[in-house]
Amino acid sequence: MNRLLKTFITFIFLFIFAISLNLNLFAEGTEEHSHSYDNGICECGDYQEPELFNHINGGYIVSNAGELLWYAKNYNEGNIIHNLIVKGNITIPDNISWIPMGNSSTPFKEIIKTYLDEEASINFNTQTVNQNNFGLVGYSEDTISIKNLTLKGTFNIDSSVSNVGAFVGLNNSNLTITSVKNYVNINLLEKGYGSSKIGGIVGSSINNLKIDTSSNY
Repeated sequence: MNRLLKTFITFIFLFIFAISLNLNLFAEGTEEHSHSYDNGICECGDYQEPELFNHINGGYIVSNAGELLWYAKNYNEGNIIHNLIVKGNITIPDNISWIPMGNSSTPFKEIIKTYLDEEASINFNTQTVNQNNFGLVGYSEDTISIKNLTLKGTFNIDSSVSNVGAFVGLNNSNLTITSVKNYVNINLLEKGYGSSKIGGIVGSSINNLKIDTSSNY
């Protein structure tokens, strides 16, 4: 009887120990990843969420590449409808492909401005263009404005596309662009022959477009 009791107690002890071990392993496996951001980009591929400034004509304040990419991704997915406020000088890493903000399914309808109206810039590095409606904004509708922003980088057109511009690819909005500078070089590669409506600041516009005190280098 004593031997049977000892065997039973041993079995219970081993059973409890096994459950405890499995729970510890489960907890370790589900432990939340601790993000470490460099230029707003984690090594796991996650982008840093920017600060949301809730005020009249407020919006998301982006100050690094990850925050800008987070904004573009979430805007295109229809998750946010806020203005874009660019702070400081942002450079997108050369190993990351830019996906323009706004498309025919989710047109861009917001204001793009700089933080406290200070000078700010976005450097795209070198981007390969193989889609229509390419730029900082791909496709716009309604009434939007862009102000005080400088763009830099290179767009290499590598297929036959249309509507490529540094700030906006295709404008179908009441668009006002004020005090911007464009240093983006747009190159037509061999596979890009046949492309059309390739501009400097704006690729093509089928609605009202006004550009004031701006420079296209």
